[in-house]
Amino acid sequence: MPRIKVIFVEDYNGDDYGNYDSRIVDSTTSWEDVSEEDYQFLRNNMHMVLAEFTKGYSSVRPVLIREDEMSVARRIESVKEALERQKAKREADAAALKKKQDDAAKKRKKKAEERERRDFERLKAKFENGKAAG
Repeated sequence: MPRIKVIFVEDYNGDDYGNYDSRIVDSTTSWEDVSEEDYQFLRNNMHMVLAEFTKGYSSVRPVLIREDEMSVARRIESVKEALERQKAKREADAAALKKKQDDAAKKRKKKAEERERRDFERLKAKFENGKAAG
């Protein structure tokens, strides 16, 4: 059974980027055990809680909190692990991009060398034909 609590927060000090500071206005319930169905019902109908409590004040909104089985220490460790995975992925992506760029540069260099060799052979043949005729 989930343990839940409803709190009300007020958003204030918004900036041009859509960021807001929030503060807890009121905690209307203590932690309560509810059935999964009641939790889903309340979650799906939080707009009704908003209308009932706020009476038209748009800066206040209800937040349904579900108690987490994970300890704060484990949550911190989980976030650190996720950040490490993201960092490793970014580094792998950067290495793959560098390899792709290096391969493309090698290919361009090889094509340029082949073009120079063809030009050289063409000019060499032209020079030798000109010498033979003269």
